[in-house]
Amino acid sequence: MDSEPQKREIVLSEHPSGVPDENTFGFNDIKIPEIQEGGVLLKSLYVSIDPGMRGFMDKGNDDAAGNKFEIDKPIISRTVAQVVKSRNKDFERGCIIHGRLAWQKYQSAEADGLEKVNPDLAPISTAVSMLGVPGLAAYFGMLKIGQPNEGETVVVSGAAGSVGSIASQIARIKGCKVVGIAGSPKKSNTWRTIWDWPKA
Repeated sequence: MDSEPQKREIVLSEHPSGVPDENTFGFNDIKIPEIQEGGVLLKSLYVSIDPGMRGFMDKGNDDAAGNKFEIDKPIISRTVAQVVKSRNKDFERGCIIHGRLAWQKYQSAEADGLEKVNPDLAPISTAVSMLGVPGLAAYFGMLKIGQPNEGETVVVSGAAGSVGSIASQIARIKGCKVVGIAGSPKKSNTWRTIWDWPKA
């Protein structure tokens, strides 16, 4: 573990109006937390930044309790982290995990909700992308709900996004013609270029 005595966290400083900017976020230095029996001390390696998080930055109400980011509290998202100290037999020091965690350089956490990441399976960053929630959303949306068949045409909205790009690949694997919809010509070109899509 680093010898530094403090950790950093990124908090929500204000509810943004429109596109978030540098005033939306703040940075705090906080002492490294102690871990409880059964818990772990984690060092964040990757955090996900998803479009859906923008809604969580808006001012909440009673009905939205628990679903909104709070002012002066850390942002929460899917995170890949490394165990730097452990008091839990299931998570040894040095192992890689992912879970919903705060945007903090170091943090203590209970083991509930944490899952190990196998670095031999794929790059560990894929735990918050291809092999994480975006990948699961695309997989179940396409194969369990959409159930595309070879030769069909599949239209994917938000095709340049994390879920849409994976859904597009799944449809191609199933032998479908894929038509992608994106929010701008630049996004459309990126989607086509990355996956070498033929022009319709």
